[in-house]
Amino acid sequence: MEHRWQPGTLWYGDFSRLHSVINTGDQVRIHLVIDCSISPGLLSLFPEHFQSRVPMSEVAYNRPEVPLQAFELAHFRCEVPVPPCVLRLDDQASESAEPDLPAQVIDHEGTLVLKVSGGPSIALVHVGGGDFRFQGWIEERGLHLDLFGDSPRAVFYTRRGRRRQQITRTAALPQS
Repeated sequence: MEHRWQPGTLWYGDFSRLHSVINTGDQVRIHLVIDCSISPGLLSLFPEHFQSRVPMSEVAYNRPEVPLQAFELAHFRCEVPVPPCVLRLDDQASESAEPDLPAQVIDHEGTLVLKVSGGPSIALVHVGGGDFRFQGWIEERGLHLDLFGDSPRAVFYTRRGRRRQQITRTAALPQS
């Protein structure tokens, strides 16, 4: 799909999808681009004709952080195997033959962190009910920790529009 954005206009682009930009004119053009999380308040700033065309069921709104109490941090500590596709931020979560990577959810200076052995450490932002988004991301990628029943588990998910994929792994609680 090709767009021709004209000077003085407001536009929105989903740059998480494959895209390219080319200036075919003979004048230098400058665009002010603001990368931000979408909230109902932000969306309300766009013109009505734009808002009326937005498929709301595809919008990944950014839920605000729900801070955990200091004593709660220990409740979410666990060991969990991480599917490698979860760490490739351009991939959707899907089962593959690749071996899982050992990881731990730890408390690091008052923040929960997914620490992958031999890989990255990703800060987790609690958005309520044991749901966490990866810090710096909207809720297109996250983790649900369900550690309080008989079968502790971690559910990794990715979302693109209405399509949500998830991978569940058994979690191990730290020895008391």
